[in-house]
Amino acid sequence: TDRRSALLNTSRFSRQQAREAAAKYAGVTVEHVTEAADSGGRFEAFGFTADTPDGHIAVQVTGQGGFLLWMMPENAEFAQRRGEEECLQNAKVYLADVGFGEMEPCFVQQYDGMVVANFAAVQDGVTLYPDLIKVQVSGGRVVGLEAGNYWRSHVPRTLPEPTLTYQQALDSVNSRLTIISARMALIPTERTDGPLKGEQLCYEFTCSLGQSRYLVYIDANTGVEASILKLFTNGAV
Repeated sequence: TDRRSALLNTSRFSRQQAREAAAKYAGVTVEHVTEAADSGGRFEAFGFTADTPDGHIAVQVTGQGGFLLWMMPENAEFAQRRGEEECLQNAKVYLADVGFGEMEPCFVQQYDGMVVANFAAVQDGVTLYPDLIKVQVSGGRVVGLEAGNYWRSHVPRTLPEPTLTYQQALDSVNSRLTIISARMALIPTERTDGPLKGEQLCYEFTCSLGQSRYLVYIDANTGVEASILKLFTNGAV
């Protein structure tokens, strides 16, 4: 499968169309958007600077399809801190509004006045970890975003039905761990066999052991532990 098909099967945008798209992504009218340096490489993109209530924001819009590639605040002064839950909900709505569809937050961190979160795409209730977008939220508004990984990986997938039931997968988790939550997830893997080349369908268990939290991934077809990650207190892995 061509991992770039989401971009390749779209029309070419003119600079003016890309400027209008940049205004939408930055939440301003087109008069507040000026041209900046373009970027080449794997994703050719038009560059712009948007003058927003939060300061100047650099925006890169793909020439193919006019998608948001990345957005970054040019100043380091952030608005008053908002609650993490409010920031994540606003980011989720923003991602849907600008065309990324259903996404769920994972790996959340807080910096001075800013919430930074990775969002993963969701398909048929399965969290797609290869399709990640990093989002920066300040004052309840999305001011930064990096979608390179998403555009490198995102295509509709044919997801197999899990062979194992939830209970069978649960039986493979170390009994010393306390289960907090569980969901289906697709994770990157070195394996190239099977229908999901380079990807693996797993049950993801968020667990605790004492004061520590872990993510445990159980292969949904074999019951073998595919990966285990330790979560730090700020939500990073």
